[in-house]
Amino acid sequence: MRAKNIPVFSPSTKRSDTLLLGLALLGYLACSLVMLTHWPIPDIDEAMFSNPALNLIQHGNFGSSAMAGVFGMGRVTFWFLPLYPLLLTLPILAFGFHLWSVRLLSVILGLAMLVLLHRLSRALGATERAAALLVLLLGTDYFFLSVTRFGRMEALLGFLLMAFLLCLERARKSQSRKLFLLSGVLSGLSLLTHPLGVVTILALLVWCFPEKRGPDEPWGWQTSMKQVAMAGIAMVLTLLPYVVFIVHEGMGEFWQQMVIYQRYCYVRQGFWGGPLHHAEDLWRLLRMTITWEFFFARVCLVAWLAWPGRTSRKLTLLVVLTVVLMVFVYPSTYINYWVPAVYIFLAISAATGKLSTAPADPNRWSARIHQAGVAMAFLTLLASSLFAFSYWLRFFWNYDPDQSLAQLHSLVEEKAPGRRRILGSPTFLFAFPEKDFHSVFAVASAIDLRGLSWREALSEVSPEVIIVDSQLASGVWPAFSAPPDGLQEFLRLHGHFLGAVKSPLSTTPTDAEVYALDPAVFQSREVLQQPKAVIQPSNSSTP
Repeated sequence: MRAKNIPVFSPSTKRSDTLLLGLALLGYLACSLVMLTHWPIPDIDEAMFSNPALNLIQHGNFGSSAMAGVFGMGRVTFWFLPLYPLLLTLPILAFGFHLWSVRLLSVILGLAMLVLLHRLSRALGATERAAALLVLLLGTDYFFLSVTRFGRMEALLGFLLMAFLLCLERARKSQSRKLFLLSGVLSGLSLLTHPLGVVTILALLVWCFPEKRGPDEPWGWQTSMKQVAMAGIAMVLTLLPYVVFIVHEGMGEFWQQMVIYQRYCYVRQGFWGGPLHHAEDLWRLLRMTITWEFFFARVCLVAWLAWPGRTSRKLTLLVVLTVVLMVFVYPSTYINYWVPAVYIFLAISAATGKLSTAPADPNRWSARIHQAGVAMAFLTLLASSLFAFSYWLRFFWNYDPDQSLAQLHSLVEEKAPGRRRILGSPTFLFAFPEKDFHSVFAVASAIDLRGLSWREALSEVSPEVIIVDSQLASGVWPAFSAPPDGLQEFLRLHGHFLGAVKSPLSTTPTDAEVYALDPAVFQSREVLQQPKAVIQPSNSSTP
């Protein structure tokens, strides 16, 4: 006698399920807001992507002052897609320009993403208890938190992808034109957030394929093509204002920033250079720590859960296309590009029946293997989170980048008062939002792209203060080929050493060294030929 489907999660009252969901969301907020500026380590990208938002508030333009001199980025920045910097102006206006306020936006988007995860799970058929447990599990997961505590666009992209899939699923069931139009708008917003928003176009194309359904749920070629065309029109209309902005500001600069400079950053070793570098980076991360191995185990887990069966064939095809896109097509060096998609697919797989109900006959060996796989999925997520949190607490409890940034600001104000033009790692922008800050990335780019020497590239910026962080001193910036030796030699000859503070970019005892330069250094060739003495901290005076 064959048994009916047996729910994995026992039935419960609506009140207890609502309470569980509330506790899950509160648990996420507790894990997110504790020591928000300590972990992850402040990253260059967080300053780079927030710089256009800061300039929009301070100067009314969408340029990146830190990247001034690189293909017109100081005037207008196309290299950073606009939606995330535009949203970032809200917490900056509310709380000021700090690492905490920049990361707060990702925390809020993560909370919204969990709410959408619950709604998507319910829309796809998961029980209330299963959906709440999934929110609890992912809301306290190490990798999910590493994305939603980070000042980049991944949390926004994950939120938009989740909203897009939820809207598309409801539109599929109700045949609502408004929902299809909204799906197109969300697709356009995803494309204005990150190039991986193209996954929404793949989803719309996949939805064009007919799939056999019940008599009360018609879905043929003609119907699907018509609805998807509506979504496509809405997507194009959403992108239209940005297209007009590009044409108005200059197509030439758009091409230089989005094609030439992007190729310089990722595909500098030929056509296959980007994907090969991406594969090498993934392999390096895989070997670096067991934490990442848990992540790759999840990728395999998602592929298994999303295999044809109870899961829609369209969703399965979408998973395959997305993984192919991320691994083999988009030349990414950042593993966090993978994270939002992985959790979305895990949620879809869970909600479409593979985690919410057991196979028909629980006594068959295939059913037992499936139940063991489901248990392993939850245990893997839980174990990796516990391991990662213990690692995080051990290394970041006594690490305070805000304090280091404040000390760096005080050192410059004390030893070099009145000097506004500062050159350093983009991350140091958080310490000097009111000054004319330039990224050493822009200088290195000028050296590589235009064949300049360090001296020639520096003369275009004419910095009054240079901050050399541990990453530049050790030459571990793989995106640029300019060796730091030229800068170090220049500072040895012409720089006044003002002092050093603990670098906010590292948990190890490395320093960020501060040097002052006289304006005459960049005005006279004779001065350039005369070395200046290096003043040690104990004997330094205000230049």
